Amino acid sequence: MGRQFITAMSLAVAGVLCASCCGVRVEDGRVKVPYRRSEDAIRRELLQYTPIGTSKEEVVTFIQNSLRCKDIDPAIRFKSWTRDGAGALVEVPPMTYLRVTLAVYPGGGYGLPVRVWAEWGFDDVNRLEELEVRKEIDAP
Repeated sequence: MGRQFITAMSLAVAGVLCASCCGVRVEDGRVKVPYRRSEDAIRRELLQYTPIGTSKEEVVTFIQNSLRCKDIDPAIRFKSWTRDGAGALVEVPPMTYLRVTLAVYPGGGYGLPVRVWAEWGFDDVNRLEELEVRKEIDAP
């Protein structure tokens, strides 16, 4: 009995360690991203499921059916301008985005909540061009 208990505990600890270093599938089959990790680590995790070049339709399907998140907010970046290497103004085409709140947890300064969000950006043919993850303190 003692040996079985130790074996079971060892397996449980190994499972917890594995779950803390990679995305976790929860009971409902959705991916729960370990949101207390760094922004870059969360981004790398999400890119495993939605690599650059993925169609917008596939990203939406992943978010709606497979990702555990708080809310989804479609957005559009309007036409803007930037400077190229020679200093000339260059038009930046509009880009559509999907912003998803992954988690909100206590831990910001003065007891304020921290909001973790991911933003998938798509090019003019609706292919994933960029993925940004940010943590922000929700201030009143």
